[in-house]
Amino acid sequence: MPGRDSRLDSRLDSWLDSWGDADLASVWPSAAMTSGDARIGIARTRADLISVGRLRYERYVAREGKQYGCTDHVGKTFIEPLDRLSLNFFATVNGRVAGAVRLVRASDAPADRHLALLVEAARPADPATTVVNSRFAVRPEMAARALIVPMFQQVYRSGLLAGARQCLLATRTELIPLFGKFGFVPLGRTLNDPVAGHLEILALDAFDFAHLASVASPYLPIARSLLGRLVDAEDAAGRALGFAEAAAASDSLRPAVVAR
Repeated sequence: MPGRDSRLDSRLDSWLDSWGDADLASVWPSAAMTSGDARIGIARTRADLISVGRLRYERYVAREGKQYGCTDHVGKTFIEPLDRLSLNFFATVNGRVAGAVRLVRASDAPADRHLALLVEAARPADPATTVVNSRFAVRPEMAARALIVPMFQQVYRSGLLAGARQCLLATRTELIPLFGKFGFVPLGRTLNDPVAGHLEILALDAFDFAHLASVASPYLPIARSLLGRLVDAEDAAGRALGFAEAAAASDSLRPAVVAR
């Protein structure tokens, strides 16, 4: 299994405080760090991340009783060192974080012992263009659940703008239909997480526009807004190219690649 990053052995207060007020998303392309929806934020500050960590604690620790490392029972937060290398998206309802999900590059995922298992089992062909979704949490209220789709649309948008071609996630069997509506399909591989237990591995081909259309994926409008007629034509070149090349090709079909 890929080696564990030594930072994961540090105390929560020491490494979180060391981040200070640095821009937590600065390791990502600037275009990927901007939300196209006022209801969806991307954690850029320590305060943002603490708010996300409190929701994780509420759903994973207090509600489900999971015993993850890096859990702060005094502050009631669940924040991990990998968050420093990730984009953490959050949905807000009445000024309160009501949903969250994390996006990390597959090449960085082995720094976390849980995601290391996922990447090892999934064996992505190109980790450099593969991203991983994890730490999905949402409050049960309808207003919060109504923001699941907009939040994941922003995740897809940022992933494309960061050069992603494939996205992986691990989930419980009963949640496969939820992610299937976005276009994720089972890889036929599983993992046994030491805390979460048995999980199914799903994958999304971000450039399989025909499949996105076949499941009426909410990702399709995002792809269309960024790549224009490459999506509508299901251009074979669009699947063979990386995002930068596909976007450049799209420029010949429309004035510019635009944000949603």
